[in-house]
Amino acid sequence: NEGDEVIIPTPCYPNNIQNIDLIGAKSVYVELKAENEYQLDIKEKLVSVKDGEKLDSMENKFEEKISIIVPVYNAGKYIEETISMVRAQTYENWELLLVDDCSKDDSCERIEQFIEQYSENDKIRLIKKPVNEGAAKARNTGITEAKGRYIAFLDADDVWMKDKLLKELAFMKE
Repeated sequence: NEGDEVIIPTPCYPNNIQNIDLIGAKSVYVELKAENEYQLDIKEKLVSVKDGEKLDSMENKFEEKISIIVPVYNAGKYIEETISMVRAQTYENWELLLVDDCSKDDSCERIEQFIEQYSENDKIRLIKKPVNEGAAKARNTGITEAKGRYIAFLDADDVWMKDKLLKELAFMKE
């Protein structure tokens, strides 16, 4: 409920309690409950908890989240396919950051319509840059906004297999 305090256990430094802003609540106190209970460091992250969300799901929610960053410039004719391809991933703990670099076509409108129609739990976000600066700076903007532990870059006209994220994460953990 709005204004409530929520306790979220994470592995901060021993006996260290941090105050992190929470949308819809006054504050969240993050503290160590048990050694290595979670392998998560959210010192500089904004944590949001939705009504009814179980706190025991927080470990997987942040520890293995992959932020997928897509620079978008005049990608209207294929951006919906790109978004659908990400939504079809077998690995589901991701966020999709679509960084529009001042497109002159209908890219933003298509993305906004897609988000309005299909976005689940705010997993897909559109970030509009005020000035066209190119794909590299659009990726940097996405990195700044990312909340995941891992970053994956995807060009708006590229294609991924459905198990790409799952396989790459498994490879990194080997």
